[in-house]
Amino acid sequence: MKKKIISLILGTAMVVSALTGCGGGGNTAGDSAPAETPAPAESSEETAGEAENAGGGDGSESVTLTVLAGQSTTDAGIEDMIDETLAAQYPNITLEWECVDWGNDFQPKMQQYMQSGLPDIMIGKAQDVATYAPQGILGEIDATYLDRGLDAARENVTIDGKTYGLVYNALYQGVYYNKTMFAENGWEVPKTQEDLQAIIDDCKAKGITPFASHMVDTWSIGNVTMQFMMNDVFNNDPQWGDKFRAGEVSFSDDKAAQTAYQYNKLIFDNTYPETFSTEQTDCDAKMVLGEAAMKVSGSWSIQNFLDIDYCGMASGRRKF
Repeated sequence: MKKKIISLILGTAMVVSALTGCGGGGNTAGDSAPAETPAPAESSEETAGEAENAGGGDGSESVTLTVLAGQSTTDAGIEDMIDETLAAQYPNITLEWECVDWGNDFQPKMQQYMQSGLPDIMIGKAQDVATYAPQGILGEIDATYLDRGLDAARENVTIDGKTYGLVYNALYQGVYYNKTMFAENGWEVPKTQEDLQAIIDDCKAKGITPFASHMVDTWSIGNVTMQFMMNDVFNNDPQWGDKFRAGEVSFSDDKAAQTAYQYNKLIFDNTYPETFSTEQTDCDAKMVLGEAAMKVSGSWSIQNFLDIDYCGMASGRRKF
């Protein structure tokens, strides 16, 4: 399967995941945040140094670090990969993992641990740093270790010149389309809104669902909304979010923000009626089985597409 991006409908947005450590204020309480975050060590410098020293010498001192990992769809199993790599280089270091669903369970866990004591390492979204660092519960990463990663890995996790995490992956978003269906119906990848509308109209005339969606997952609605906001709002005004929080702009009064909502409405008006009871796996199956022509999503859907296609859920499997 090959992912194709419809350029004019959606540009590409990037979601990054980050690994952070906690600072000395590990028991500080605060408001809930929208992703994964910090951990309880005396400082990130001490934690990093402890791990570094533990890997040197004769490696006789055993070190155990606790990890809270808020995982999204494509993250399951990453803890095994990290454990394998760690065992080869630092056999005396053990990670105790607690893996939770990032969308539903991470924030309750964070609130719990902010009262009782944070884990040593947290894996979450890069935007979590902006939420938790100002609360004083994240440890700053020692400059000694910063040069071991790309500069781009620090850009979204650095506040006021201090880096509180390192980004380790990036997920890209756009529009998937069913190549077989497009070829069979003579559709070309749309370059304008008029091109897209023509495909939607033809889909409806032929009884084809234009867009697969799974709006029962509220994170998906928020994710798609942010994708449109990135294209139409934040690319033109990176400070829009700060202005919104300061009461200087609003969704209802901003033309670009309203355009983003209209894109959401376009999907809702052209998807199946059971979208509010359809979960992601079933939604992705509709793409593979040729029951929908397009899906606004990100690279996290690829594994679902491949798994469903590999299992041969239908005799008429479709290529992407």
